[in-house]
Amino acid sequence: MEDAPALLDLSESIGWPHVLGDWQTALAASEIFGQRDVDGKVVSSSAVYSFGPQLAALALVLVREEFRRRGLARAAIVRCLEQVPGVPVTLVATEFGQPLYESMGFQTVEQIVRLVRPEGASFGSRGGVEAMATSHFSDALELDRLAYAVDRSQVLRARWAQAEGGVMLSDRTGFAWKTVQRRTLVIGPVIAPDASAAARLVGELTAGFQGRVKVEVPERHAKFMDELKSGGFVIDSTRPLMLKRAKALPGRRELIFGLASLGYG
Repeated sequence: MEDAPALLDLSESIGWPHVLGDWQTALAASEIFGQRDVDGKVVSSSAVYSFGPQLAALALVLVREEFRRRGLARAAIVRCLEQVPGVPVTLVATEFGQPLYESMGFQTVEQIVRLVRPEGASFGSRGGVEAMATSHFSDALELDRLAYAVDRSQVLRARWAQAEGGVMLSDRTGFAWKTVQRRTLVIGPVIAPDASAAARLVGELTAGFQGRVKVEVPERHAKFMDELKSGGFVIDSTRPLMLKRAKALPGRRELIFGLASLGYG
């Protein structure tokens, strides 16, 4: 955990928007490998989240610009894959990282769409939602387990500790959290039975907030994205969700309307 500031310096060096809490969450819930230079400065990283024999997630593959094209990223990824032998591994790739992942056997299974609501726009509360308390956390874990078909409780506990708050549908069929990342309100995870319910969750979390808002949505949810667009959201970018050692992701993916993180889904 004492390496969190050095890892933050690494991500800031390449312009990623992480805050210290993001790295503390990652260190609490994953194994992170990397290299240091001769002066001890962290120059690369790669993290692996293990969710049991059904799935693992590869994340935070970073290399300082002046140390690229030396095989550091590949070496760190290989070390992560060695921690989960035979287990299907997923990741969300950047444009620059995708060729490397493809060369290592990852294949695209879906696209993840980032939608952003600029400062000053308003989505608005739509009702049927209540503030999430710590007593609701076990309900959220069960919903997440239904959607992903794996146990993500370790990383979700760390994320909930970092979160600014959350909401749950009144009938306990869905929930969503919000986290502040610099000046942006990050919405995720968003687990819901349908697009309308997901929109209600997002509306409640963003009600009264006039700053920038970001949510990462699986491309299959076109109706949900249309609802977000009607509330001022615009498409910012699209990234491939990739998979190795399996042909399809486990769980009821139709319930996942927003990722908690590009790193672990």
